[in-house]
Amino acid sequence: MLWCLYLCGYIVMACEHITSELDVVQAEYEKDKAQAIVDNISADKAVAEEKLEAAKPALEEAEAQFPKDTINEEVTAKRVCGNVAGLCSWTKAMASFYSINKEVLPLKANLAIQESRLATANLDLQKAQEELDAKQAEYEKAMIEKQTLLEDADRCRHKMQTASSLISGLAGKKERWTEQSKEFAAQTKRFVGDVLLATAFLSCSGPFNQEFRNFVLTDWRREMKARKIPFGANLNLNEMLIDTPTISEWNLQGQ
Repeated sequence: MLWCLYLCGYIVMACEHITSELDVVQAEYEKDKAQAIVDNISADKAVAEEKLEAAKPALEEAEAQFPKDTINEEVTAKRVCGNVAGLCSWTKAMASFYSINKEVLPLKANLAIQESRLATANLDLQKAQEELDAKQAEYEKAMIEKQTLLEDADRCRHKMQTASSLISGLAGKKERWTEQSKEFAAQTKRFVGDVLLATAFLSCSGPFNQEFRNFVLTDWRREMKARKIPFGANLNLNEMLIDTPTISEWNLQGQ
């Protein structure tokens, strides 16, 4: 069940990861598109400024109103009348200014339009950058969550391996404990007869020697078997009545 939850978490994280990457790609596309518009506007602006710079000398000449020119009509007008010559020069300058300004005005209007488009493109670029930053933050958050899930999965896997090792180690003990449980159940059934033999031994066999004690125990066992009282066939009264350290000490003393 736990693995199913982690698997579902991995699937959700993978989907979020793919969605975040698609959003990042879309934001990058919008950013590149806006940047292309900005580049086009900058190129048109550069062309307009270049033409405007080319027209500046003519504009300056028109502003001077009376440029020095060597046109035959002007020379002729100067000979006839100086005022008419000035008017003729001014008229020619205005005509030149008009012809140049006729090209410059559309360029200025186009420049204003392109600057407006540039401002709009910059706003779109800023929005795309903000969206890209937001998607990048979501992507980083998703990666952090993914790393957290991977670490949780590793810890869970380690716990499962530890549990498997523990279960494998307990498998052998289970057999031993089962045998001990069966032995304990059998010992419980013959406990009454064993206690009866031990009590009789302590109460009646104390003054006699080992040979007579064994004879009496054999007779008691025959009587208990006849009365169907369960008891241990290999009952060792010494082990039953005396603890192991005491028996070891007696063996060391030669008793």
